[in-house]
Amino acid sequence: MPAGYPATSVDSPGLGGEAAAERGRLASVGTMPEPDQVVAGQAPDPNAPLQSLLKDRGAGALLAAAAGDVAGGRVGGTYGANTQISTVFAYHLMRNGEVDRDVFRAEVMLLDGVGETHQVYRGLDSDLRVWMDSVKAGSPIPSTLATPGPAVRALPAGLRFRTDPDALIAAVLRAARMTNLNAASVVAAAAAAGAVAASTFHQVGKDLFLGVAETADRALADLEGEEFRFSDMDAATLLPSRIRDLCPLVDTELRSVVGSLSDDNGPLGIDGVLLAIAIAGNKTQDAVRLIDTAAQVGGSDVGSITGAIVGARQATSMWPWRVPNDTWFAEIGRRLVSGETETRDLPIPYAVEERPLLRLDALPSNDL
Repeated sequence: MPAGYPATSVDSPGLGGEAAAERGRLASVGTMPEPDQVVAGQAPDPNAPLQSLLKDRGAGALLAAAAGDVAGGRVGGTYGANTQISTVFAYHLMRNGEVDRDVFRAEVMLLDGVGETHQVYRGLDSDLRVWMDSVKAGSPIPSTLATPGPAVRALPAGLRFRTDPDALIAAVLRAARMTNLNAASVVAAAAAAGAVAASTFHQVGKDLFLGVAETADRALADLEGEEFRFSDMDAATLLPSRIRDLCPLVDTELRSVVGSLSDDNGPLGIDGVLLAIAIAGNKTQDAVRLIDTAAQVGGSDVGSITGAIVGARQATSMWPWRVPNDTWFAEIGRRLVSGETETRDLPIPYAVEERPLLRLDALPSNDL
């Protein structure tokens, strides 16, 4: 069992609940065969999780996240700025293995028009626009608003660190607080990435919720001693228990799930993250219905988070919503879950976003 996992966990970050006890006999994740480790002609280990043999380890999560963004309709016909930044984050994690905030800031700003580049972000959150303007003015001012944006932008960490909860939490907190110092938003971002990681091991329902609550607890612990830097610490402290309170909604109709966390105007602030997790963990509907419900009720951010969680337990799929650059998202997801560090043969995010409707093979790479 990888160091740092809770005693109840067998195969994913922060897992708890019924499935952990039932699978206590299984080997640790470090010894479970992945699809490319199964020898032809050799019977697979009957104790290995079925999804590790038949699925793609969550590689479809980023494509599903982009599909949820498109379904939410913030930017007509394509995905928006939070998804765009999530791809920048994915590249950063592949290249560096951890978050270098100065480098990551420069990479994010490249798409906002620096030097010879021009602004290619679409549908920027107002607080993110203010932050980018402050960066250009030479004095970055992180937002203090409660918003699901940091969670959307942090989703790739759930794939890159799906077997390393400590690294996942560290990367998300370091990246999220670059743009946002609302404690509830930052902890919710760690919870969302943790949900993606758990879902790559096919966690759903109560097991998903209890595991995500553990991730939120651990993210809170990492903020100890720095409370003075953040707003909304009280709301952040309540997040783990609020996530555990989702357990009774597992087999509930989606209408009731939505009604518990949203009003006629949709979810407010980080309730959007909770709603996304609650919908993604629901057992009553298929994947398309879950993503569509999240997008229709909560918009692009909620659709994107739900999409990533649901997509992480599906094989890489085509979705009803047309996603520009779909093969690019699928390839990024594949490289994240396989631990690859090479990105030079991929088109740089700025080049992709300049021409969002072109095919991947029509774009220039950054292979020098």
